[in-house]
Amino acid sequence: MEEEKKETQEPKKETIAPGASYSPYFPYPSPPPPPQEIDLYELFLILLKRKKIIFLITFLGCFLGICIALFSPNIYRAQAIIMPTETPKMPNLGALGTLGQLAGLSIPVSANTAELITLLKADHVREEMIKKYNLLPILFPDHWDPIHKKWKPPEQGFFSIIKKVLFFPKNLFSILAEKLHKTSYTKKETKENPFAPTIDDALRKLNSIYSISQDKKLGTIVVSADFYDPELSAWLVKILLQTLKDYISREAIITAEKNLEILKKELPKVGDPLLRQKLQELIAKNIETKVMAKVNREFVFKILEPPRPPDRRFKPKRTLIVMVSFVSSLFLGIFLAFFLEYVEKVKEKRAKETS
Repeated sequence: MEEEKKETQEPKKETIAPGASYSPYFPYPSPPPPPQEIDLYELFLILLKRKKIIFLITFLGCFLGICIALFSPNIYRAQAIIMPTETPKMPNLGALGTLGQLAGLSIPVSANTAELITLLKADHVREEMIKKYNLLPILFPDHWDPIHKKWKPPEQGFFSIIKKVLFFPKNLFSILAEKLHKTSYTKKETKENPFAPTIDDALRKLNSIYSISQDKKLGTIVVSADFYDPELSAWLVKILLQTLKDYISREAIITAEKNLEILKKELPKVGDPLLRQKLQELIAKNIETKVMAKVNREFVFKILEPPRPPDRRFKPKRTLIVMVSFVSSLFLGIFLAFFLEYVEKVKEKRAKETS
């Protein structure tokens, strides 16, 4: 019993968290120090100390933004709004329709919105447009000599030299990669002039010019072109729509002619009057599709708003470029000022510790 009393009378050892101060009059760790307040005056003194660096970076950033805004060419945007036409209803052929599909019979119908967008972005449609309207001199006017009607070599000016210097590492790695990873496939191109751009160059150029968007609520498609000339920008939209319409109409006519050839061969072999009537309806429908593809201006789609030359430039936004360059360079200068001040304090601290 006495031993149990002694054990109860012994005081319990208190555990103190590591790093906490202990006071004999206060059995708990001392509270953490209050957070230090930011001294705005001290920050102002740092900015005042590094004012030359801030001013220099802000001036260089504004000068670069003004140069970009002034030397950037005006780009004009022309656009057109189109809507696909309704798909014509074909006669219900029942089992005969399944047999016709197995025999290679296809029914020509108008394209829907997704197909139109895909064809507007398709390379084979744009390649046909490039060859039909001879777009290479228009897309690459700097390389074309309109007087002598031939392609001229690239000029060796100041900006071209800077461009070569900046892109030298990228070009060097590309050449090394091509030599290390040789492939058996080589694209054969017959070019009269080695300085003339290729069709692939024109397709890449058109990808940066055209933009296709869709309004899902209204079911319309917006086709726009950005170019340095307002008249040419509207003309580029117009020829793209015309090329697309010609392509789909031509494909519909070819499909209808193939169907008519198959149907006229199979019609004498059918003895059932009901099937003969359905075949005759299908023949009439293909003939109608063929004629409509030739004469109907809205066979594929209808143009709700035709393209027109814009009267104002679309870009560049020169005021916005200068403002963004000013704000960005100012924040960069302030950040560099605080960073240099931090580096200086670290050096002073290390110098005191070593001394």
